[in-house]
Amino acid sequence: MDHPDRLRRLRDPTTLIAPDWYLAVHPAWAFGEIPAAAVMVVLVRRWVRADQREQARLDRAADRAEATGEADDRARYNAFLAAAKHADSDGPTDR
Repeated sequence: MDHPDRLRRLRDPTTLIAPDWYLAVHPAWAFGEIPAAAVMVVLVRRWVRADQREQARLDRAADRAEATGEADDRARYNAFLAAAKHADSDGPTDR
């Protein structure tokens, strides 16, 4: 047998390694997916809980600001944006 023929047989997907590969790849893939799915569930739960805590914190801050008559963070940010828009609408400045 010559050298190119041997290389062609080794590159052929139906060589002797193919049945072993098929036997090994499916369990390996399945065992890899189960922990990945579990990690994703944990991460999504943590993300949702953190978002709920952040929203509750923002709601409390808004309620506290409304009760004291002060502006909350969102109102201050909106005022900043309105001032920036007003400054931009005045026209270009000399640079």
